[in-house]
Parts: sequence; C-alpha cells; structure tokens
Amino acid sequence: METTTSSSHAYRIDPLLGAENYAVWKIKMTDILTDQGYMDIVDGSEPLPTVEAQIKLWKKKDRAALSMIRLRIADKMLIYVASSTTSQGAWDTIRQMLEPQGALSTVLVRRKLFRAVCEETTPIEDHIRTLITYREELIGLGQTLDDAEFAITLLTSLPESWNNFIARIDTTALKVVLPQPHPAR
Repeated sequence: METTTSSSHAYRIDPLLGAENYAVWKIKMTDILTDQGYMDIVDGSEPLPTVEAQIKLWKKKDRAALSMIRLRIADKMLIYVASSTTSQGAWDTIRQMLEPQGALSTVLVRRKLFRAVCEETTPIEDHIRTLITYREELIGLGQTLDDAEFAITLLTSLPESWNNFIARIDTTALKVVLPQPHPAR
C-alpha cells in the first residue's frame, strides 16, 4: 500500500524484500528521493562540497536520504546496509546485490518473458501485468522489445481457449520490426 500526504511528504511503500520486489521498490524509492531533493546525493551526481557551511548541509541531507532508504527495507535485508555511512553506499550495496547485470541477466529475463504462460484460471490483466514487468526489466538492462513483438509474445502466451479470439486478429497490423539499438546511457 502506498500513501502520500502533500503537506508532510510522508510516503509509505512496501519494504524491499529482495530480488522479488527490487525493480518496483527502486522505481518508487527513486521517485521519493527525487521528490525530496536527495537523489543527486544518493546517485553521486552531487559530490561533497568543499565549502564548510555547505558540507554540514550536504551531510544532513545525506543522512536523511540514508534514513529514507533504510526505513523502506525489510528487516531481513537491513543487515546488508546497516554499516553503510552514506546514502550512496547503501544504494550502491543494494543495487550491486539485487540489480541484474550482464548477458546472463538478459537471457534470464528473456526466458521469463518468452516462457510465460497464462493459466486458464489466471486473470488476463494479471498475466499482462506480469509480461509488462518482464518487458520493463529488459528495458532496464538496455534491451528493447518493440510493441509488435511484445503483442506476439503476449498472444503466444495465452492458453488454447483464447484461440478463437487470436484467430480474429489481423496480424498484418502487427508488423514485427527488428529492435533498434538502445542508445547508450
């Protein structure tokens, strides 16, 4: 459950449990930290200033950001950032532990996407949300999956009871185009 009150900017999100909710947690935490003006400190784009008066303010903001991160991590995960003294240190530790990286990560996410099957009892909305989550994970890894390919993947994952529906789709409208290279970040 997520709640926000505009006057105090109090946020409540599900705590980070591990890899199973990291992608969603990261998006929400990035938004919270950005809204509060802390993300530049957390991601390292605002380095420690050199002027004494600014150092104290920067350290205060960094400590507040560290608290915001720690307070949104489940107890079982908190041990990994307990010794972090900066928000960037905690953020980087979590990212290195849970963020998929490299060719194997891309293969594993593509396997999840292309092997997903909607069971007869699964609501179609839930299945679509799952496939969208996998697609977003691929995008996070710098991979692309255009709308036409995603649509074909979705149709392929539906149970046979959907065949009459699928048969009525004009597949000429679904032109599969080779993905364009993803621009460097």
